[in-house]
Amino acid sequence: MRALARAALARVVESKMRAEIAAAAGRHGSGTPSRRLPPGPWPEALGVGEGAPEESLGCDSLERLWLAAALAETFDLAEAAQALNEAATFGDWLDRIEAAWPGDRVTFLTSGSSGVPKPCAHAMADLALEIEGLAPLLPGRRRVVAGVPAHHIYGFLFTAMLPERLGLPVVAYGSAPLAPGDLVVSFPDHWRLVARSHPAFPPDVTGVTSTAPCPRELMDDLSARGIAAFVEVYGSSETAGLGTRFYPAPAYRLMPQWRFDDGAEADRPSLVHASGRRVGAMDRLARVGERAFMVEGRLDGMVQVGGVNVDPGAVAARLREHTLVADAAVRLMRPDEGTRLKAFVVLAPGTPEETAREDLRAWIAGALPAPARPASLAFGPALPVGAMGKAADW
Repeated sequence: MRALARAALARVVESKMRAEIAAAAGRHGSGTPSRRLPPGPWPEALGVGEGAPEESLGCDSLERLWLAAALAETFDLAEAAQALNEAATFGDWLDRIEAAWPGDRVTFLTSGSSGVPKPCAHAMADLALEIEGLAPLLPGRRRVVAGVPAHHIYGFLFTAMLPERLGLPVVAYGSAPLAPGDLVVSFPDHWRLVARSHPAFPPDVTGVTSTAPCPRELMDDLSARGIAAFVEVYGSSETAGLGTRFYPAPAYRLMPQWRFDDGAEADRPSLVHASGRRVGAMDRLARVGERAFMVEGRLDGMVQVGGVNVDPGAVAARLREHTLVADAAVRLMRPDEGTRLKAFVVLAPGTPEETAREDLRAWIAGALPAPARPASLAFGPALPVGAMGKAADW
């Protein structure tokens, strides 16, 4: 039995290839894809190598190698990487993945916006157990509307595995109007767009969000516009899903495959999977009864911008590498300020702020990925401190 049906596998592979082609363009220095890729879903006859734009992805030999390596990592295909590189069409790539993938494991990458992306391998049996717990929570759905890429773990679960389990078709968000019975899978920043473009939702539309905390005011807005149900999924690339909560409930409930480790510290809980695997929570969690919890902030200092983990300290360190910068501090904007990063910069002596601002913005655009780029720059003679000499807000 296949781990994924052909259509679901194609969705994941196309998503991964699109991301890798864009990343390859970045390695060449352009920062954006060097060509326009065909709209999805891709036909199996689509060529992978160089050719006419309407007939091929136009990948050169180096890009084909990167694609083969990326897909070999994702699907545990060490022995088949060369065969992938030699495949001529998108359908050929799917054939070779299906033939070689053991179907027992899949690997996802963390975002890596402020560091090297980390591979996170998951047993397909564990992910299937999660899907079995999610399926009863989403009854009566007629279609999955995908607003997230299928090669990340959240998209893989909700736009590949779940639709297959429920027997539902999948369409990309924006490719067709929303309809009754839709399950819309997205993330907070994209949900803002969804809300503003839908003064009123059709009846019986359910929303799902993950990758970052969803602001309460946004959920209130979606509810006021008529979304029938709204589900937040809590988890990470390392753990997969840990808990869910339905608006307006304040607490998450552990997914059936998880339980709390009663021997762990109260403010740094660990969780035990049905397989026996133990993981440490990435956030401070306050338990509410046996199987519910509240999230009280990250333990590692990461923040999320556009659904991507970003380390403000690493961004500040990167800014300090610029010759015009003597010191820098970076934080996430408050809700009233926006949803991006904000930086306070102490310029090197004798540097005029007027020219530095323009130079720094140009440098930031090339040196940092979009989620890690501070959208606001403030300047001063020293980093802000409070009355006790500790770092202060600005």
